[in-house]
Amino acid sequence: MPINYLYLDDENQQKVKPDIDMLMRKEPSLNIKYGFPEEFSLQIKDIKKQGFDGLILDLRLDQLSNEAKQKAGYGAYSLAQELRVRATDGRINDIPIMLCSSELNLQRSYTKENTSHDLFDDLYLKEDFANHSVLIAKKLVSLAVGYKKISEVTEGKAKNIHKVLGLTEEEANGLDSRIFSRFGESTSKLPTHFYAMFILKELIKVPGPLLEEAFIGARLGVNITGSPDWDKLKLKLASLAYSGPFGDAWPRWWWFKIENWWNTLPDCPGKLKNLSAAKRVEFLRKLTKLTRLQAAVPINEGYNDSYWTICSALKRPLNPLDGFIIAGDDPKPWQEKLYISLKAAIERTGYTEGIKVNPVELERFQKYKEAMKKARGKKN
Repeated sequence: MPINYLYLDDENQQKVKPDIDMLMRKEPSLNIKYGFPEEFSLQIKDIKKQGFDGLILDLRLDQLSNEAKQKAGYGAYSLAQELRVRATDGRINDIPIMLCSSELNLQRSYTKENTSHDLFDDLYLKEDFANHSVLIAKKLVSLAVGYKKISEVTEGKAKNIHKVLGLTEEEANGLDSRIFSRFGESTSKLPTHFYAMFILKELIKVPGPLLEEAFIGARLGVNITGSPDWDKLKLKLASLAYSGPFGDAWPRWWWFKIENWWNTLPDCPGKLKNLSAAKRVEFLRKLTKLTRLQAAVPINEGYNDSYWTICSALKRPLNPLDGFIIAGDDPKPWQEKLYISLKAAIERTGYTEGIKVNPVELERFQKYKEAMKKARGKKN
């Protein structure tokens, strides 16, 4: 079944066409139609009439004129806001909306408008299309299919949120109740994008009950890139993976399921958190017969190898004791804190991507730096 997207951009069609064609080649079911932005009310009517499965919006729709010297009098924010309002009111089908822009425009506008971020399901940089077209195309299909799945399962009823996530009611009751509280509080019909935004931004894109591959590897003590049998181990954990909307493009695993699996294994050596990486991997090898699993080595000499998180800058396993909480919004009660290792922080790795030591950790960070300088002085 084809997945139909509208790509609105005030750039000339011939300039945009190579990117559109490249995305469609990566996913056979994906069909993307180029459109120059029309007058606001006409654009809304056209989107409704055509029944698109998703929308890709250039950040700036009002910079260039068409052949008739007409220029859109609105930007991506305004159009997305109106579409979300109409979807909430039931006047138009709820569909995923992606923001697409050049890095320069993004720096000038989007990064400063935090209140507008909730309008969009995902963000793509035009500069990334060439190197990440496979993943971008996969995400576009996943988002459209996910929206349809949410709509079918919930029928607008908040009580069905656990079914959307692929959990039984009993499994959902074992998670932090605050995850589901906002849905239980509503007695009115909820729009599909309400569920989608929550799943993507509060569960999938931040570590918590759902963890990405790097976190799973760290908590199992495995050096992912150095373990030829890692993919085979993932297959053995397939039943513990997230099976809800968007999970095909953003693969995640339920940590509580993996932890329960580990704790109930015959001759389990103990709680994962208390074991070194070497002991975790040694047991995994014995259990699974996957002898080409390798234990992850610490980022730096002297670091603890009872890993529980990753260094956000280096994407390597880390014990939180050897790291610092990074700057950013405070996590929700069910979410994990993000860390940067001492090594990465000192070397400013990831600094340009915004990965910095949280202000509340700066005093402790400075003490560690001073202690390291003194230790080097004694050696010299």
